[in-house]
Amino acid sequence: LPDHSDPGADWKSAAESLVGNVQSMMESDKLRVQKNYERSKAQAHELYDRTVSTMEERLRAIDKERQRIQEAIQKARRERDDSLSKADQERREAVAQIEAKMQPILDRVNFNSSAPENLLPPHSAETDHDDELEPPSELCCCITGDLMDDPVTAMDGHTYERSAIEAWFARFDEGKHPTSPMTNEVLTSRRLIPSHNIRSQCKTWKAKLKKPDEVPDPLANLTSNTSSSRGYSPKGGSSRGESRGESRGESRGE
Repeated sequence: LPDHSDPGADWKSAAESLVGNVQSMMESDKLRVQKNYERSKAQAHELYDRTVSTMEERLRAIDKERQRIQEAIQKARRERDDSLSKADQERREAVAQIEAKMQPILDRVNFNSSAPENLLPPHSAETDHDDELEPPSELCCCITGDLMDDPVTAMDGHTYERSAIEAWFARFDEGKHPTSPMTNEVLTSRRLIPSHNIRSQCKTWKAKLKKPDEVPDPLANLTSNTSSSRGYSPKGGSSRGESRGESRGESRGE
């Protein structure tokens, strides 16, 4: 049977039991917290060591790449210096060759006299022939620049191919005075005066410019001779009719 003679003894026993349980729980929690701390500490150290190891490997790779780049730069610098040295040597040799080649010519030149014949450009008879076959500018149309077939003189005093100057006049409205294609001055009239002298010279030049392999049409000569014997012009009309036609053309031009 329990001893009820001392109630304080039961309370004391219960309190001691409670304190023991609390202390046991505290120790258990402390141990658990310590284990968690140790685990976190180990993980942190492991992560740090792994990160440091990775960074060190990258640094070593960067150092190797830097060394490789430096070696490539040094190699490129050596190649550049060698190339410049070689180019300078080639330049010196080329200059020396040019001077050696030109110096005898300079030594033969006397600037106080005319140039020696062996230094003058070769004379070409073909070039002179081409210059001789170049028609004078007064026989060429001021608009087209070609040798004229039907030269006429406008009121500005310049000679044009009839078709070219008529095409120029066609750009202006009827009743409006055209301008000169050469001076840009307003012309008082559209009158065109045939230039027979220039036409004759143009025909002469066309005969000169005709190629040797061009064979003239014998029928054309026959027709021309027949027409002349009958008093007709080579175009098939009488000279009087042609004059009347030109007069009518001049009046229409006005």
